[in-house]
Amino acid sequence: MSAFEEVIVETPAQFDSTVQSQVNNNPGALVFVYVTGKKDTSTGKSWCPDCVVSEPIVTEDFLPEVDRECKKKGLKTILVKALVERSEYKGNPQYPYRTHPDLRVKSIPTFILWNAKDDEKGGRIDNFNDLDRLDAMRVAAIKIAKQ
Repeated sequence: MSAFEEVIVETPAQFDSTVQSQVNNNPGALVFVYVTGKKDTSTGKSWCPDCVVSEPIVTEDFLPEVDRECKKKGLKTILVKALVERSEYKGNPQYPYRTHPDLRVKSIPTFILWNAKDDEKGGRIDNFNDLDRLDAMRVAAIKIAKQ
């Protein structure tokens, strides 16, 4: 199994510096941002049911496949996992990830190919029921890796 790098962002205040550091320190790397509900320490599960369903899709299926393609080109695949506290997020239209100009989170989970965050077709997924979007992101990621 391939091993993409995972970086955890505990709070929104850490987000910009963490992503910028990953982009700057890993030229050519594919950087993905996964905004997800924080896990309960007693159960090990996220408070967000959709996040529980989407995480294995992202970490066990999608990213290992993309990472294999990246490794063929000598590139890294990085997952920046931005954790969201339920109490701060729910019902808060001013939550920092909702208002962040590059994130504009409408719901969680949200999955973004940071290298193509402005690409309407393959740059982001807000709904993991739409597998066509996941396929479009896979195509966009592999295309970037092959450049």
